[in-house]
Amino acid sequence: MKAVVVTHSSTYESRAEAAGDFFSNKGYEVTWIFADFDHLRKKTLEREQPQHVYLHMKPYASNLSVRRILSIRDFSLAVEKYLEDLFAAGCGPDLLYILIPANSLAAAAGRLHAKYGVRIVFDLLDLWPESLPLKKIEAFPPLAAWRNLRDRNLGAADMIFTECSLYRKELSLDPEKSRTLYWFKREAAGVSPDQPGTAAKGFPNGKADAGVTDTTSLMETRKPLHIAYMGAVNHIIDIDGIVRILQAVMAQRPVYLHVIGEGDGKQDFLRALCQAGIPFTDYGAVYDEQKKAAILSGCRFGLNVMKKSVHVGLTMKSIDYLSFGLPLINTIGGDTWDIIEKYGIGVNVDPDDTRAGAAAICRLADQDRQELAAAARSVFEGNFTERAFMRTMEESLEFLGD
Repeated sequence: MKAVVVTHSSTYESRAEAAGDFFSNKGYEVTWIFADFDHLRKKTLEREQPQHVYLHMKPYASNLSVRRILSIRDFSLAVEKYLEDLFAAGCGPDLLYILIPANSLAAAAGRLHAKYGVRIVFDLLDLWPESLPLKKIEAFPPLAAWRNLRDRNLGAADMIFTECSLYRKELSLDPEKSRTLYWFKREAAGVSPDQPGTAAKGFPNGKADAGVTDTTSLMETRKPLHIAYMGAVNHIIDIDGIVRILQAVMAQRPVYLHVIGEGDGKQDFLRALCQAGIPFTDYGAVYDEQKKAAILSGCRFGLNVMKKSVHVGLTMKSIDYLSFGLPLINTIGGDTWDIIEKYGIGVNVDPDDTRAGAAAICRLADQDRQELAAAARSVFEGNFTERAFMRTMEESLEFLGD
């Protein structure tokens, strides 16, 4: 039995690798088809790895561009041709595991299913064009056609995984043929996050490390409430919303923000913090888990504040926060909102009522920090580990034994 796992995006490769490992453990001969383009760094890469095929993807500079759409379309056609050649040679796969986006990959998989009867599993990680920030143009005919590339081919799948339950609801997926498969974080060996709320190694008294961007106008009357922002700083985060929430909290007690990440919107973000008088440290991109743990060990909350137009029920930054035992300050609906309500591991803030949200944040900050950290970590271990990911795959793909 042969399985092929396909993704166009380097951002999705860790999930694709895990899915392929699952099939390999089931006795499948697995091939991964990836692009030779790094989505984050916008660079073409030369890569070689056993059982991996790297197809060319035309470079693009902007995530919101026609060039990117055309690049993804051409990559999908190249994937389809590669698989067509395998079928023509009599060695086509028995199963295709396709990560979506790209919507054009869904269309290619639909055609291959109709022609060869290959089994299909879709793993739906984002909704395009629904996630575009310009909601008024969503019904524009080219964008509607783009959406239909996905929707018309969902029926070809034996199983559809979605990264959050919100997508299953929005697409009205058949509950018998769809499951929520959360992202997972594979933790580095030897990394044991310190309990948040204790003084971090870098800022024991509310002062940040030297050598990084630091606004030092800390209010000294009371110990600041340390809050983290971690992840990409891009067009989907709500910079104005973050500033409003932090200002509302500052009206009740001092705040200090720790920023870990990079992105196109980074300078706008830091400029907005400066203009609002919010003290912060900018650590840049931090990939080392021990360094993250050292920074976050002094923080009480992690910010998960997105624009209202964003179609997402769960973010990787939320999973990252929870892995370090950090409760969330959250504005997105769906899975994240429900998890916070169910387990009390943070505060859901109404963007139109930041004063009430700030009061709730301050109340939660006064609760036992070790208990909150333990609760956040428990939610991570129960839902967002590789073990939980594999368990959902096992429970959902019973037809593999057919």
